[in-house]
Amino acid sequence: MHKLLVAIGITLSSVHALAAPQLNVGSMYDYVAASKTTEVKRIMNSGSSTAYVRVSVAEIVYESNGKSSEVAAGEILDVSKQTDTLIASPARLIIPAGSSQTVRLLYMGNRDKERYFRVRYIPVAPDINDQFNLSEKEAEEYKKQLDAGFSIMAGYGTIVMVHPEKTKFDTQVIESESNIKVTNKGNSTAIVDMIRYCDNSGLNCTPVRVDHLLPGREKTYEKMSGKKIYFDIKEFDVKKPYSF
Repeated sequence: MHKLLVAIGITLSSVHALAAPQLNVGSMYDYVAASKTTEVKRIMNSGSSTAYVRVSVAEIVYESNGKSSEVAAGEILDVSKQTDTLIASPARLIIPAGSSQTVRLLYMGNRDKERYFRVRYIPVAPDINDQFNLSEKEAEEYKKQLDAGFSIMAGYGTIVMVHPEKTKFDTQVIESESNIKVTNKGNSTAIVDMIRYCDNSGLNCTPVRVDHLLPGREKTYEKMSGKKIYFDIKEFDVKKPYSF
């Protein structure tokens, strides 16, 4: 009975894999440098069904207490109607199976401070009103194909950071007896990358992780007995390694 259930699970997994698009958005963080207004992002479809993808943008607003909220930027299909927000163009993607498409992330608004946006790439079952230029028959056939495969389509949300016009990095690292304090006194996000604890020989390390340190924020890393802590401070294209 157990073998039969395993066989059924494998069969359903195979049907699912055959029937559904599968997106790969690459890095979950993208950065628009002070000297640039655009960033190009490639979206892959490694599934075996065409992906119809709707792209949406929301601005992330941080309060003084560290809490954040999202403000929908609205959907602007015409880039010429640029407002003080991030524009993802095109806002609709048709990505054949095993292929990719590019999205241009455009920002031409106020850059007196760093801005943060969440860009979502959401696969949908299109209809004739979805601006994918499909006929009613084509949309219906696509939905039937997905239904036959018991498909679950997963979307992804990435973060886009738009650096201010006058970018200033000033990341300070201070060691005490019990911890390491990293403070961002600049006006652009610094990245504490490849954070890991290792034994004194630099081996047997914990899984690496990364922290994004927004302007005005600080992060404390506790020291551990018999361990060394390693990390890199990345200030856009400059990397500084540390170990304590």
